[in-house]
Amino acid sequence: MTFIYALADPETDEVRYVGKADCVKERYASHLREAKSGKQSHKCNWIRQVINKDQKPKLIVLEEVSHEDWKNAEIYYIEQFKKLGHR
Repeated sequence: MTFIYALADPETDEVRYVGKADCVKERYASHLREAKSGKQSHKCNWIRQVINKDQKPKLIVLEEVSHEDWKNAEIYYIEQFKKLGHR
């Protein structure tokens, strides 16, 4: 089994990223390290903005799925959050 998770803005609860991870806490820490390292991406730039406010993105586990089904689940959640107006 693996997990579909989201990173959300700590002030607005807007979901800004949806991903998949076997170990969610390790992947979350990896996102923070990537952002702090100066990596250039929309996700990392957003995480740096949050960190600069002395905050951290909210980690939300959305679903536990089989390794065979994770791609469909990830696509589903990305589409749902986009429909709700999340970036």
